[in-house]
Amino acid sequence: MRRIKLLFCIVTISYLAILPTLSAATLKGIVIDSAKDTVVAGATVWVTQHRRVRTLKTDDSGEFTLDAIDVAMTEVVAYKEGLALGGATALIVGDASVEILLEPGDLITLKTIDSRSKPVPGVLIRSMFVSRKFLVSVADLVPHGLPQMRSDDNGILVIPNLPKDGFIQVVLGHPRYADSSVTYLPVEREQRNILLREGKRVGGRVTYEGAGVAGVRVSVFKSGPQGQKEFAEVLTDSDGFFHARVHPDRYLVAVEHEDYASPAPAMLEVHPREEALPVSLALEAPRYIRGKVLYPDKKPCGGTRILYRKENTVFQDTFTNNDGAFSLRVPSGPGEIAIVPPRGYQSPNFGNIPVDLGEETSIDMKPIRLKRLPVITGVIRDQDGQEPGPVLVTILNLPNPYHVLTDEHGKLSLPLDFMPDLKKLQLRAEHGKRFQRVDIEVGLKKATSFDVQLAPFSPDLQPRTPVPGRNDLKGLVGKPAPELRGTQWINSEPLHLADLKGKVVVLLFWAGFDEDMGPVVIQELLTLHELLADVDDVAFVAVHDAISSAGEIQQYIDGYGIRFPVLRDEDEQTTFSTYGIVFIPQVVVLDKQGKVRYYQTDDRLLTCIKGLRRE
Repeated sequence: MRRIKLLFCIVTISYLAILPTLSAATLKGIVIDSAKDTVVAGATVWVTQHRRVRTLKTDDSGEFTLDAIDVAMTEVVAYKEGLALGGATALIVGDASVEILLEPGDLITLKTIDSRSKPVPGVLIRSMFVSRKFLVSVADLVPHGLPQMRSDDNGILVIPNLPKDGFIQVVLGHPRYADSSVTYLPVEREQRNILLREGKRVGGRVTYEGAGVAGVRVSVFKSGPQGQKEFAEVLTDSDGFFHARVHPDRYLVAVEHEDYASPAPAMLEVHPREEALPVSLALEAPRYIRGKVLYPDKKPCGGTRILYRKENTVFQDTFTNNDGAFSLRVPSGPGEIAIVPPRGYQSPNFGNIPVDLGEETSIDMKPIRLKRLPVITGVIRDQDGQEPGPVLVTILNLPNPYHVLTDEHGKLSLPLDFMPDLKKLQLRAEHGKRFQRVDIEVGLKKATSFDVQLAPFSPDLQPRTPVPGRNDLKGLVGKPAPELRGTQWINSEPLHLADLKGKVVVLLFWAGFDEDMGPVVIQELLTLHELLADVDDVAFVAVHDAISSAGEIQQYIDGYGIRFPVLRDEDEQTTFSTYGIVFIPQVVVLDKQGKVRYYQTDDRLLTCIKGLRRE
């Protein structure tokens, strides 16, 4: 049975081919003009690790080489005048090679305005993430030759050298305004207004033994269930002073420098009408924890993420070297080491290892041996004890449900890719064609197998009350579904809903740039599409919004492996508007007569499909 990935939302930004090695790492690359299919000589290449930038030029064969590469997240950005920026962002473990494609360039024009719609000059770009492929830390690259971009006296900010048909996520900065993050800007000539909000000035000083320390990374952030969210990041000046602008709120301020240990973050209260008190943070003399992470066969595990934290606040974030070794700079007092192992493995104690150096200045830990994650196996039978064919198995108690299929004999083999912070998994197995299911509880501390039998259940097929903050489509329920209108069909010849009469139709309204719930819903539909591949009375159709180009939508389709028909909406978002789609993703289920029947399908999409098939 094919390996089923338990990670339900993975955004891949790695374009580097990783080659395992225990020697000093070398990065090799080539830059190619994709339109002419020729190499690009004389291109500027910036390689950034730990916010340190190294600049290279491609030779006559379009190639570049850089030695002494650390095991670290690495940003590679290439630029040649007349072409768009290209690049790759990835964790490098060992020698690596990268091919960077440069395309014909285009631009985005923004008008930066304040709350009174007046233009804001002097707005600059701090960073941008290009088409979900590579990060450009603009503020770090400008001193090394990347052209600076600022808004003019009319608030006009032009962002050139971007791939056509792409999009960017961008962080804008200004001395008077809080940093502004814009999650989606398509590369197009239409000017867009960007509203900036005034921020309160905050600042302070970072010292060591009473003297200011230059070049300290200062992060203003908030902690929550999803981790630490950063709102501003600055470096201290030559005397250790720093300042930033943020919206009124309660924050934590953390500092980091490669020569010192970080103190506990400081609380920062920012009030709308009061000046925030200066923040003073004193670096500590570093203490060192050294160790090594090994695979079960005792081979070194390079590129494993290691965190040192106290009370859920991360003080240092690093990776093991190619030989599996790591070194942490820690302050005095107790803390814990959190290990984030590669997929398919787990560390002792679920990766949380308490440590306290006491009076020691350094300790060497025993090697940490990883273990393979358990494989969940089992057999599911129908209510008569017979083989049920493929069965849908849903993992219910992850942050978002995840769906897998058994084989034709009802056998499940599920190798875990990561260890959730749970003692048990709650599974629900449901027959693909009958109203039979069973709930299963599976322990995670060791390999688990089960043998269960499906039982009849009463399906939930009643309409549900609209939920605030979600699409309210109750006005469509029971009525003929509006026709699908768009500019281009992908994976299909042009379709009309009349062509699908006699079939239950599962409509998905989505956008590929949605990285929140989009991957979760698409994963469910792909699983159901596979489950119901042998029936002829169910059809799956997707409608993509019109912001993305057809070429970009094709990339999303290829990335997800979508095989059912996809329609790009009309430029005026006609189909989205007709159906009343405001929030994405949205699933709408039509009956065999072409009427809208369900739009609230959370936890019961397969059940709804089976109910309509039986009518």
